[in-house]
Amino acid sequence: MKLIDKNDYSAEVIVELPILKKLQYDGFPLSLGGLTLDCEGRNFIIDSVNTNYNFSNEVGDILTFDSKMEVDLETFPKDEDHNYELMVEDLENKKIKGVFFCSDQDIGYDEGEQGQDVKYFDYDNAIAYVVFYFRDGKEIKIDIELER
Repeated sequence: MKLIDKNDYSAEVIVELPILKKLQYDGFPLSLGGLTLDCEGRNFIIDSVNTNYNFSNEVGDILTFDSKMEVDLETFPKDEDHNYELMVEDLENKKIKGVFFCSDQDIGYDEGEQGQDVKYFDYDNAIAYVVFYFRDGKEIKIDIELER
């Protein structure tokens, strides 16, 4: 088994997030962060470095974006919680879990009629995955969860 080597691949996260409420401003309305992949205690973290997005800002439409991901040991250093010991073979293991930080907390929520926060995006029906592209032409797609 071989550790994932940052020189052997490129990776991107792709997200499709349904819009529930018209946003109050134009521009990219989300804060993005790292993607943590974990398989049986071995993990790996890559950080969002460049994002392309497309959406019309209309209720019922889908905000779609792809974010290039890279290892960033300054932001996510190797420590007891982040061991960077994930193997290439782990990427194809059905037990692998992925969580990507994608938060709408900076939008500034409106209060609903009964004091509840109004949701701008439908995280329950979002589609999110990461694709690893290896030098040898191999591609591996992993479904991931979004963390707010």
